[in-house]
Amino acid sequence: MLALTGQSVDNSSHPNKTLILTSKDVKELISTEEIIANVEKALKILGTGDSLSLPSRIWHHVPLEQSQESLIYVVASTFSPEHSTAVKVLTLNDRNPIERRLPHMLGIIIMFDSSNGFPSAVMDGVLITNARTGALAALGAKYMARGDSEKVAVLGSRALAKSALQALMKVGLKIRQATVYSASKVNRERFAVEMSASLKLPIQAKNSAQEAVDDADIIITATSSSTPILLDKFVKAGAHISAIGSKGEVEPKLLSRSRVIAETNECKSYGKISMGIQQNFITESNIAAEFSQVIRKEKPGRASPEEITFFDSIGHAIEDAAVCKALYDKARAMGRGAWMDMTGELEIS
Repeated sequence: MLALTGQSVDNSSHPNKTLILTSKDVKELISTEEIIANVEKALKILGTGDSLSLPSRIWHHVPLEQSQESLIYVVASTFSPEHSTAVKVLTLNDRNPIERRLPHMLGIIIMFDSSNGFPSAVMDGVLITNARTGALAALGAKYMARGDSEKVAVLGSRALAKSALQALMKVGLKIRQATVYSASKVNRERFAVEMSASLKLPIQAKNSAQEAVDDADIIITATSSSTPILLDKFVKAGAHISAIGSKGEVEPKLLSRSRVIAETNECKSYGKISMGIQQNFITESNIAAEFSQVIRKEKPGRASPEEITFFDSIGHAIEDAAVCKALYDKARAMGRGAWMDMTGELEIS
């Protein structure tokens, strides 16, 4: 397991050097079970005084040609027990795969030793973001879905959706079948074939979100849609929703008949909860708990078998800080990555 040891960053074997981990390094180091464990540990300390959120998330819109735009997204947080501060910068451009043969999301995470400010590591941010966000979807189901849940529906077919389904299979639920829907027929059919083989799980690609969601016990929304894909009328009593994609992918009306759990208080400003509040389907009083309270067993994730539970997840940089420190420790132990002198010419004064 990737241990959260409570020790400051140790780069004694490479003093004053920064560890560089490429996407290849991260892919080979990352483990779904370990990511889930570290995200869960990070979430437990939210609101307890051991986490420090730095400035609120930043969205920077970069205008491009022909009314297009690219988004630059910045978040930061400190995980105090590990003396780890993570600053993540992502760019999102939906035209990249079509026009430039680049992923729609690119980015890096810089990890600093918060005890002295030294940049301990720079690592690929995309795989980490997808893995820890997928872990959030799975943890939402672990703490909020009915124990007898067997059928999962996945809305979305990109890497985030794959990470979420992979993680869901690692949290102790007895999932026996899955369905998938996304706007691209090619992508959803590829998802069904590849993930079915990988997880040894029957997965069917469906022609609509309604078909995919029909009779689902657990629903994962992992899309970039700006308009609702998951409608209120699609969801049966007793179902659980882990909503980890864009804030527009879920019909806000659904929240009005759900037990709503917010990953953090920021969901009121940025998440699906914000849409529900803006459109007067819910108020802040409808938020039953923050997810850290559920994990610490201070409040229940589910009150009855019949209720719909809704987990609104927008991510928190403390999860990145915890996961990056764990990956850093694992990379050092395994001799992975490259060490760079990034501060050698700076004057000490």
